[in-house]
Amino acid sequence: MGYILYFGVIAINLFCVCTKKKSKMIALFSVLALALVMGFAGTQFGDLQSYAEFYKKSATVENTRLEPGYVWLNSVFLNMGFSFNDFRVITFLICAFLIYLAMKEWTKEYNLMVLLYALSIFYFLSVALRFFFGFAIVMYASRFLWKKKWINIVWYVLLVLLATQFHTSFYVMLLFLLCYLPPRALKATNHVLWYLSGLSMFLVLLMLVNTDFISFMSGVVNRTALELFSEMEELTDAYFSGNYSRRYVMYIAFYVLNVFCTQLSFRFLSQNRALPEGVQNKTVCIQLISLTLSMTILMSQTMIRLLFVVILLGFFAAGRTLQTQRQTRQPIKAGTKTLSVGAYIALIVGSALTWFVMIYVVGDLGFNLMRFLGNNTLFS
Repeated sequence: MGYILYFGVIAINLFCVCTKKKSKMIALFSVLALALVMGFAGTQFGDLQSYAEFYKKSATVENTRLEPGYVWLNSVFLNMGFSFNDFRVITFLICAFLIYLAMKEWTKEYNLMVLLYALSIFYFLSVALRFFFGFAIVMYASRFLWKKKWINIVWYVLLVLLATQFHTSFYVMLLFLLCYLPPRALKATNHVLWYLSGLSMFLVLLMLVNTDFISFMSGVVNRTALELFSEMEELTDAYFSGNYSRRYVMYIAFYVLNVFCTQLSFRFLSQNRALPEGVQNKTVCIQLISLTLSMTILMSQTMIRLLFVVILLGFFAAGRTLQTQRQTRQPIKAGTKTLSVGAYIALIVGSALTWFVMIYVVGDLGFNLMRFLGNNTLFS
């Protein structure tokens, strides 16, 4: 049943994209169907087994490294008599609905967003419970980035802080508060972010080429940073040894494609004169903060997952680009060349399809999507 639901969602939404039909209901039921696939999968994948064991003792545990929000949620469901599978299904459905609401706020290209989500990061979120809970909350919070009233700032902060109660890495999302700065301050901030994002990309390349650079940086920062850079160095060395290097290349291959598509999207939105200047500046700010977060690609596995936020925001921006292009008839440019709408859609879907083939299909990389779908107990 997992195969039917998963590939059915891909086929139906691909049909909607190809026929230029937009259906909110199909998109909603699709993300809920994917949530059911996630919730009824076996616990032998990723971190699910350890989460299942923790769930059984969550009501009595005293000392744990897990975030308090996740511990509390486990204990509530356990005390109500729910099994671990019930807990996953119910919470995944709620998370899927939050992601749908975020999609709906960013763009009307609902079916394209579901297609990209299903082809790319869906599996990774399925096996990382705490991160998925925080991820869904953060993506829902992103819908407030485009709103002007001060109450939206409050909502954004509260939601991000709530997400950190499930995964502490989401404190980084407070950087996007820069988007709420007044117009003149936002322009000045964007100038600084240009340098920071450029520096971030440069350091990523430099650390890939020469890990000794990390040791050099360690000597000029405080002890906390020293531990962080040591972790980077250890992980970077691991990336370039054995099969893990292949996995790393796959990550980078897709991420580069996604960054390219994101750049086209954000550039189109930021330079579209039919849009208000405030929207253009805010778009640039979101783009540059996303690029700055590329630094996480050389951190621990926990921090690397933050790229999934950047990836989905990039997809959302692509959807908004298509929607805006149809309204304003402004060309989408890749350098000096102009892309048709069809070519741009093919580029975006191609990047997600590349992820699907290279990560899930080619080689033994430890991402057992087919086994994940085959071990699904839905309706069995």
